[in-house]
Amino acid sequence: MHALRLLLAASVVTTGAIACGPGKPASYPDQGKVETSQKKWCEMLADLDGDKLDGWGYRTDCLGAYPAASSVYLSKLAECYGKTKKGLGDEAPDSAAIIDSCTVEILSGAEPGDVKNTPLYIARCNRKERCSQVSRATCDQVWEQLDGSSRATLTSVYNLKAQGEIASCLDDTACSEDEESAVDACYQPQRDAIVWTQLSLGADPGLGPKVD
Repeated sequence: MHALRLLLAASVVTTGAIACGPGKPASYPDQGKVETSQKKWCEMLADLDGDKLDGWGYRTDCLGAYPAASSVYLSKLAECYGKTKKGLGDEAPDSAAIIDSCTVEILSGAEPGDVKNTPLYIARCNRKERCSQVSRATCDQVWEQLDGSSRATLTSVYNLKAQGEIASCLDDTACSEDEESAVDACYQPQRDAIVWTQLSLGADPGLGPKVD
């Protein structure tokens, strides 16, 4: 569990380290790790279908997908998902239920580390100040009161590209009378794309960890 904490903390890298000029960067520091974890995820799915990745019918689609999950979360999820499906066999619940269950297990005791200089955290606090008149100091205090699992679910469970997309949405979307729903709407597209499966994520938007 200590290793998981360190890995989750390591997955939160400030985008200040991205040297790609203004606007959205073409690549992110964690891109290679995400692609490696995606391959592991695809190998697991192929194995569940009784195939090797190279001969699997979904190989191209799966390897070509870039999930919203962080590399650490996705690797852990591949292990848990595959183990659960094999262990329960025909009694296994649907993919969404397995992913939710595995997410709880993976993030239990997680600690994302100091994320206060990341674009996503800053965007969350800036929006609270802009839309709800909550100061940065209060935003920081409320954040510290959340358990590590909740903080990880809102930040390091996503890779840097997904975090950047959420941050941009929080910055660019107008304030709403229902701010909770507005913030959740910024997370929804990334939550829907947290992992790739043979099913269409658009048709099955429950395939991802829930964000309160």
